[in-house]
Amino acid sequence: MSHAAIGTALLNAEGRFLEVNPALCHMLGRDEAELRGLSLQEVTHPDDLAENLQRVAEIVSGEREAFQRELRYLHVDGQPIWGQVSMSCLRRGADGLVIVQIVNNTEAVRQRQALADHDHHYRLLADNVLDVVWSIDLEGRFTFLSPSVQRLRGFTPDEVMAMPLEANFTPESFRFVVAGLEQARRAAQEGRPVSFEAELEEICKDGTTVRTEVRATSLFDEQGRFVEIVGTTRNISAQHRLREELRISEERYRLLAENARDVIWTMDPDGTISYVSPSIELLRGFTPEEAMAQPLEQMHPPESQERFRRFFRELLDDTAKGRPAPSFRGELDYLCRDGTTIWAEVIALPVIDAQGRFEKLLGISRDISERKDFEQQLLKANQQLEQLAITDWLTGLWNRGHLESQIQQAIARSERYGEPLSLILCDLDHFKTINDRFGHVSGDEVLREFCRRIRMQLRRSDGFGRWGGEEFLILLPCSDATAAGALARKLQKAISATPFDPVGTVTCSFGVAERRSGEPEDEWLLRVDNQLDAAKTRGRNSVVVA
Repeated sequence: MSHAAIGTALLNAEGRFLEVNPALCHMLGRDEAELRGLSLQEVTHPDDLAENLQRVAEIVSGEREAFQRELRYLHVDGQPIWGQVSMSCLRRGADGLVIVQIVNNTEAVRQRQALADHDHHYRLLADNVLDVVWSIDLEGRFTFLSPSVQRLRGFTPDEVMAMPLEANFTPESFRFVVAGLEQARRAAQEGRPVSFEAELEEICKDGTTVRTEVRATSLFDEQGRFVEIVGTTRNISAQHRLREELRISEERYRLLAENARDVIWTMDPDGTISYVSPSIELLRGFTPEEAMAQPLEQMHPPESQERFRRFFRELLDDTAKGRPAPSFRGELDYLCRDGTTIWAEVIALPVIDAQGRFEKLLGISRDISERKDFEQQLLKANQQLEQLAITDWLTGLWNRGHLESQIQQAIARSERYGEPLSLILCDLDHFKTINDRFGHVSGDEVLREFCRRIRMQLRRSDGFGRWGGEEFLILLPCSDATAAGALARKLQKAISATPFDPVGTVTCSFGVAERRSGEPEDEWLLRVDNQLDAAKTRGRNSVVVA
């Protein structure tokens, strides 16, 4: 039988093992040869034996369609093993056959016993959610469905078995099923076991869908020949709805029972850590014993440490004065063994006893470092997009839209502080001739080299952008017309003094205008544009200051 995470066995009507898979052998500490032929009496805990045998008899006789609950079994060393057991009938009568699936729940039971005040609610949830047990052949035809399918989806077993397989699933989920069947066919041809685990979306009779967790394994006969695929389907959406309706105490236990990879911890009223789950080693690199011995200073960097201290002081103060106890939900970073830090989403809920006294803090810490990395990537991408939105693609300078925004802000500052403000508008002379004679690629290189030379002469506070085509605008805060004119003549020489490869000498015309007090922006821009036109009229390669 298949080596799956679920222990699977085939029993006869007397409760003797006919077939077992390696997972069940591992669970009970026995090999397959030893386990075959044993009865339930030899591997079941004495307190649960009567019920175990009775349920097998009821299923074989037809009194019961299926059975599911937690029972205790015995490891070969005598230790009890708690198992979540699902039973269903493959054949009734004196030669009846019962398929049993056992999930090792020993660790979960130990955790529930550690939180005994929540155990009752959890059992209500676990005992009232029945999985669908089914079998299917390699062609995708159901050969058995337990009656609980009607509770799950509204269809009777006969209705589902009469439907084409694709009618049971949404298109995306059906593709998973098809891939799983293809894998099972190849494995069966090669004599290999196969296991399948997935979350699927199944279609209900009323047209809605239900989210299910499906686990399946292949079944072989005594000669090692493939028989069929057997599996269970669990309604995880129903569990979610039930959990949402439970009181906050059940939410605490749900976090403990269903988030094994999360770090579960408790803190006593004196601030000491009284329990840390083993997953702390995955999160921070410390063992539970090491983590419990650490003070808050060794767990969190200063900012997260102070944030949690404020919450804990508030919690102690509120409970001491009889006020409702607050909970903590937020993101904290933790110190790791290797010296790095890791972000975690933390939920901490106070446990209050019957007298209203604060008993302990129950917390869950979930690794969100991957999400944080994504947020940083998204922030970087947004910054790049923002930069693209204000930048001219060819020259890397500000584009006209951003220049206009900066001019408006500079005018506001100038009027507020009474500082001079000037503009230089420059234009490359005969640039069309450069493009026509040397091509646009060389023309683009001239523009980029022009911008580089101009930028080298400007202050960090100066604004520089492409106004349009071969026209460029320079915004000069705290500069009057005299200073701006001097800078323009300096720029004129920087451009004309050194030839541009491969076009040779390039010249520019410059118009300069200082803003007059109270002058509207459009009038100021028009004046500097007029000065540029005057410079071109004079024969270009010149500077005209208003």
